[in-house]
Amino acid sequence: MNTKTNLLLAAIILGGFFAAQELRAADKSPAYNKAECEVWNREKSFAVSVENHDAKAFAEHIDANAIFVNGRGSYTRGSAEVAKAWAGIIEGKQIILRWSPEFVGLSSDGKTAISRGPFWIEDPDPDTQQKFLTGTFQSTWVKNRKGEWHVFLDGGTPAPAPATPEQVEAVKQRFSPSCPQS
Repeated sequence: MNTKTNLLLAAIILGGFFAAQELRAADKSPAYNKAECEVWNREKSFAVSVENHDAKAFAEHIDANAIFVNGRGSYTRGSAEVAKAWAGIIEGKQIILRWSPEFVGLSSDGKTAISRGPFWIEDPDPDTQQKFLTGTFQSTWVKNRKGEWHVFLDGGTPAPAPATPEQVEAVKQRFSPSCPQS
């Protein structure tokens, strides 16, 4: 299959995940099983790798064939290229990025998962006009032969929106420190 076919297939698959997430979103207290919490915890540790400016840990979360879509509508392919493209973000010099999973959906074969949740971006430049942005991230995870989860597809959600400090605080309040287990 070519790249366009792969991306179209991923979009179709994600549509099913979104339907499941909408059902779960209607439940005010989602609870996840052990397998879903594995993905939730992996997403959380991925976010922590950026928060801790740990490029090695960040790279260990990325699938070798990963595709990361950026906010400009283009993408980066491959773990080495993604790590290189994200270097300034990981260092915290370009932007400060924080996110946390809120919803996780697992495929019926247990080998693919999606995680979604809120994020916020802060521009560290003290002279910037627009200091904050908020939005929803989306990551597709694949399980390798060793049973480890790696990000395969990241991005594809609407562009982040300008935000006030109060709106960023509201996003931070949605961050859960641990997976809500059933």
